[in-house]
Amino acid sequence: MEIKHGWDTIKTLAQLEDVHFHDCRRSFASWMAARGTSMAIIGKSLGHKHLSATQIYARLDLSAVRQHAAAAVDAMTRAGANEAK
Repeated sequence: MEIKHGWDTIKTLAQLEDVHFHDCRRSFASWMAARGTSMAIIGKSLGHKHLSATQIYARLDLSAVRQHAAAAVDAMTRAGANEAK
């Protein structure tokens, strides 16, 4: 489906000049990734057929990776402490 006319209307009404529709898709996916959304969900949201097309968003924000890694280490530490008792 061609969205050019509708996108041009939105840009004119919002007084935006150098903004492309794909910029919005990229921002949407980046925000999803930053909030820990899985690559499979992001890819499905964007209509990607292959996960490799979505992987670009995985490296944008590592805070979710750090958070989940810390949680895993914490869980392992607690489990080890419980076994030692």
